[in-house]
Amino acid sequence: MILFDKIHIRKPSSLRGDVSLLTTVAKTLFYETFREDNTEENMKAYLEQAFNPTQQTNELQDPNTFIAFIEMEWDDELNEYLQQKCSSLERIQFLESQMSYVQEPEEEDMNSSNTQIQKKHTKKLVIAYCKLKYGAFEPCLKYQGNETIELCRCYVLKEFHGTCIAHRLMQECLRVAREVKFGMDHQTTCKSIWLGVWERNARAKKFYEKYKFEKVGEHVFVMGDDPQRDEIYELILN
Repeated sequence: MILFDKIHIRKPSSLRGDVSLLTTVAKTLFYETFREDNTEENMKAYLEQAFNPTQQTNELQDPNTFIAFIEMEWDDELNEYLQQKCSSLERIQFLESQMSYVQEPEEEDMNSSNTQIQKKHTKKLVIAYCKLKYGAFEPCLKYQGNETIELCRCYVLKEFHGTCIAHRLMQECLRVAREVKFGMDHQTTCKSIWLGVWERNARAKKFYEKYKFEKVGEHVFVMGDDPQRDEIYELILN
């Protein structure tokens, strides 16, 4: 069994060349989550609108947006796990070529004269990611102030469904929500975190309810030319 205590949470940066990786990760996870319930045309239109490199660059550079990856080192243990979980060799090759990257050694290690202590290049696989938007608001929220956060995206690679990864991702989102500060003096804490979940996504709604999110309303989410109903779930933070 793979050791999930080896996962690592990293905040991507446009300065570190993560735009292309984020674009691919975001497109892949969204597409695999919703493709069975939407037309290919609508999926393509939304992916091009929401996950193009320009949009991802803007999100990475936005001080009111928080994005995080959950990563694992691509070692023998992970490789064995993927061989068991993936549907084909082509799937593993896709993950290796599109969802992974090689972590460069730190600069001090590269400049070290002692080759025995130099760090190696390490391959990492992105298995989940989240996006938070500070100050986002919906009229139906119970908390009607500015100190709110929208959980815009919370997606896990399908090979890791049913593991602890989704819970670890949610824990990170709640940690950030409780630590972020609002106001000119940066002293006001977040009061509410909320999200929109497709009315037909029963699995996701059950997951959020485990964390005490409550349905407070709904809004329209447009997928291509298809207006869909999202249910708004909110968690009041103490």
